[in-house]
Amino acid sequence: MSYAIVFSSITGNTAALADHLHSMLPADSCVYFGDVSREAAKLDADLFFVGFRTEDDGTCDSKSRVFLKALNDKTVVLFGTSGYEMDKNELDRVMSAAAKHVPVSSTVITGVICPCLPTLQISDEFDQWAQSFKK
Repeated sequence: MSYAIVFSSITGNTAALADHLHSMLPADSCVYFGDVSREAAKLDADLFFVGFRTEDDGTCDSKSRVFLKALNDKTVVLFGTSGYEMDKNELDRVMSAAAKHVPVSSTVITGVICPCLPTLQISDEFDQWAQSFKK
């Protein structure tokens, strides 16, 4: 399984979460690790892990929205960071809002959002979620 980890990070928290995810997956299967870009959307990968920062309006940041819209015919796995702790309903709402930016030709797998209070808190839930992709 080939994969790309693409993220938008202003404060470094989403980049740190992406780096943690990268360390948990087989390095030889990674075709790209880095910031969102139009070129990254054109890569051939089985999975596109897309990390975003949750905006105040309850969806992903603008750079991630633009990138997600370019992912045609891909399998997209969403993960993110937030400035506050979310309950299950809010997590579902944010993931659903982010998923709306992915073209209908793609498959979306929602993931975990980790809080940054005041520093990134990588949860056991995130680690368990990431482990599920090691197969």
